[in-house]
Amino acid sequence: MSKFNLLIYCTGMIFIIACGGQKGKPSASAFTLDNFKGIPKEVQGCSCYFSENELKFKNSEYLFAAGFDSTGFVSVNSKPIKLKLISTGRDPRTFGDYDHTDIYKSEHYQVTVDIKYKKSNGYETWWNDGTIIIENKDGQKLVKKFVGECGC
Repeated sequence: MSKFNLLIYCTGMIFIIACGGQKGKPSASAFTLDNFKGIPKEVQGCSCYFSENELKFKNSEYLFAAGFDSTGFVSVNSKPIKLKLISTGRDPRTFGDYDHTDIYKSEHYQVTVDIKYKKSNGYETWWNDGTIIIENKDGQKLVKKFVGECGC
């Protein structure tokens, strides 16, 4: 091996070690926001349910579901997480046909759901899109776009 190649090799190894190991290896606190199938039993009546895209929505694969009773659900690292609504931009006397932001919390996560009203989808149902931001206690954030429906 030439001195130049040895220098390049050593520099690369130092970089890998300094960056914490193998390329692509997640840190211990990394997490994923996953799809879950179907609406949780606790979500009844007036509710919102959101998916990554329309196909997943039609297949009942959701990123987020919540009832208007202040309980929401996500799946983190393929485990269901129950959330409590702590803040909403929704007027409690109205329903669904305007933009608003809801914030939910669990013991380990905060979830911000930024809902953008698109159109009426039927009697007392509204089609929306927006973003879900989930943050863990270590300050790591994931952002995903969604489409979905709110209604009674």
